[in-house]
Amino acid sequence: MSLSSVCVVTNALRLKRFKTRFNKKVNYKNKIQENKFKEEKKMNTKTIIIEGMQCNHCKTTVEKALSSLDGVVNVEVSLENKTAVIESVNDIPDSKIKETIEAVGFNVK
Repeated sequence: MSLSSVCVVTNALRLKRFKTRFNKKVNYKNKIQENKFKEEKKMNTKTIIIEGMQCNHCKTTVEKALSSLDGVVNVEVSLENKTAVIESVNDIPDSKIKETIEAVGFNVK
């Protein structure tokens, strides 16, 4: 009985590491599509200095607020530098970004 349990566990671990060729092709195709998307639409990048962020909760609050704006693709907020980097498809006005951050309770420098 114990030998069969060992065989079952061994096969489960062996199958966990098994990767098919199909998965590799799909991942490769997804990377190609992402690169084409980035090349077709040039991303606008803006860096904003934010005062008042002190913890990870503040960081996630700012990330959620900025990612809710139309056209935003990626938001990276840094607590050490007190900055937020926004990548967007279309050009977002600075006043709209400032309003969004101030609505959450932080100051834009």
